[in-house]
Amino acid sequence: MINMMQEKTDCMVSCRLETSEAKEVPMKDSSTPKPRSRRDVIHLITNDTKSPALKDRDSLIALATGVDCKSLTINYPPKVTLPVGPIYVKEGTILTLSCHVTGYPKPKVKWSKVMGSLPFKTFKRSLITTNRLKVLSIKKHDSGLYVCTGSNTLGSAVETIKIIVVSPPKFISTPPQQVNACDKLTLDCQATGDPPAVITWSKESGRLPTDRTQLINGRLAITGIKASDAGKYVCTAVSASVATSKSVSTVTVSDKRKLKFGRDSVTDYIVVERKLPAMAKLTVCLWTMTSKTDSVLISYAVPGNDNEIILINLPTKTLHVYIGGASWDSGIRVTDGHWHHICATWDNSAGQAVLYIDGVRRAQGSLEKGNVTKSGGSLIIGQEQDKVGGGFDISQSFVGELTEINIWNRVLGPKEISAMSKNREIAASGNVLTWSDVISGTKHGQVQIIDSCKQ
Repeated sequence: MINMMQEKTDCMVSCRLETSEAKEVPMKDSSTPKPRSRRDVIHLITNDTKSPALKDRDSLIALATGVDCKSLTINYPPKVTLPVGPIYVKEGTILTLSCHVTGYPKPKVKWSKVMGSLPFKTFKRSLITTNRLKVLSIKKHDSGLYVCTGSNTLGSAVETIKIIVVSPPKFISTPPQQVNACDKLTLDCQATGDPPAVITWSKESGRLPTDRTQLINGRLAITGIKASDAGKYVCTAVSASVATSKSVSTVTVSDKRKLKFGRDSVTDYIVVERKLPAMAKLTVCLWTMTSKTDSVLISYAVPGNDNEIILINLPTKTLHVYIGGASWDSGIRVTDGHWHHICATWDNSAGQAVLYIDGVRRAQGSLEKGNVTKSGGSLIIGQEQDKVGGGFDISQSFVGELTEINIWNRVLGPKEISAMSKNREIAASGNVLTWSDVISGTKHGQVQIIDSCKQ
C-alpha cells in the first residue's frame, strides 16, 4: 500500500505485530520502544519536514514470523535555481542557460523573457531542451531578464537572471605614426563599446619602456623616443571581460643623428655590416652637406668590381653615378655647402638612371641594360674603394655631413621622393638598407656621430 502525503504535513505509519514469540523490530528511530509481547502496538509519528527520509519514500518493516510494508510518497512544490547574474556574453556567440528545478510531481519548466519574446519566437535562434535554454548567435537586443518557471500541482516557482549582450569594441581610428628621435610619441586609442571598454597598450616583439611611458584615458605617451622604440603598438579594448578588440599602430622613428666627416683622411669612414642583395632595380636616397668637389658619398665594391655602386662628386664638381662598373655623369652640382636631398634610381630593364635633387627630377641617363648588381660586397661610407674593403685615396675622402642613407630594391616614384625631400626630419626606411643600419655600422677614425637629442 502506498500513502501519498504533502510536504510539511504530519505523517503516521502504523505496524501491528502479532506473534507468540516477540523479536526485535528494526525501526528508523532508535529511541522507539521495541515490541515485547503479542499485544504491543507501536506508533511512529513524525513531523520532521526537513528529514531526507521523507522526501521520497519511507518503509517500516517488522521482522518476526511475517513482514508488512508501507510506502510513503512525499509531494512538494517546485524549487527553481539559476546561476547568479548578471551574465555578460559577447555578441554573436552562443548563450546557454541551465535551470535547476526540483519538486514532486515532476515540475514542468517554462522559459520566458521579461519585456519581450524569446529569440526563437521571432528569429528562430533558440533551442530548449529539458531545463536548458540555448540562444544561437545572440544579438544586442537579446539583452534583458530571462525567466525560468517550474510548475506542478502544488504550485509554481520563478527565478530570473539578467543577460547583458556585449558588443565588441570598435576603434575610431589608429593611423600609422611617424616620430622623430628624441621627441614625444603620443598614440590615441578611442574605442566605442557597451559597456565602455577598458584599454591597455602593449608592443609586439618587445616591452613598453616603463620609465618613459604614461597611459592616461587610453592615450599612450612615450618620451625621449629612441630608434629601438620603432615597431608595432597594440591597443587592446575589452568590454565586460568578454568582448575584445585589438588595433595595431605602426610607429617609425626617424633617427636624427648625423655623420660628420671633418677632415681629409683615409682613416675616417663607416663600414656597414648589412650585406646588400643582388638587385635588378634600385633607389639610393640620402641627405648631404658638403663643399668638397672630389668626394665619395657611398662606395659598394664586390670581388672583380670595385665600382659596383658609387655616388661620387668628381673634380668636375658634378655628381657621378656608377652601377655595375658603368658610369654616368649627371651634370648636377651639389657641393655648395648646403643641405641637399639626393635620390638616384636605376632599372636594368632599360638601363635608365634618374637623378632627383631636393625632390625634383633633374637628370636622366643610360647605364648598362640587363645588368644585375652582385650581392655580398663591401659597403663603405665616406671613402672610395679601389679594392674590396680598402685602397682608399685621401683626395676622394668625404668631408661634410651625411644623414638618412637608405636603399630600396625598387624604383621609387616621384611622389615618394618628393615627400622625403620636404623635410630631412621625415623618416624614410629602405627595404634593403636603412639609416639605422648605417649609423650602427663600424666607425673608423674621427667620424663623429652627432646626436641631435643633445643639441
